[in-house]
Amino acid sequence: GISKPDESRPNLIVILIDPLSRQQMQRSLPNTHALLNMLGFTEFEQYTAVGNNSGPNQAALYSGMPITGRDGIRTSSSHKAGRKWIWDRLNDEGYVTMKAEDVCIA
Repeated sequence: GISKPDESRPNLIVILIDPLSRQQMQRSLPNTHALLNMLGFTEFEQYTAVGNNSGPNQAALYSGMPITGRDGIRTSSSHKAGRKWIWDRLNDEGYVTMKAEDVCIA
């Protein structure tokens, strides 16, 4: 069954607007930026690109380490050291997790 949510455990929502930098978002989407700030969202101010495209950059954000392929975390020796996708770690702590993406194709 569904139990009552634990109020002491925060909900986590990551909104990644790719390929906008933080400064570009502030310039291009000032109302969205202001609303997220008003709602108490936290900006990852030290987040920076570690790869040439979205894949490696998202992998670093969601795992804490840069990788070169989709299965890099599961197959690397660092997985044995406790490095996992953030949703796997949260699931281990009892959170219900979901990752969703919206893709625009021109």
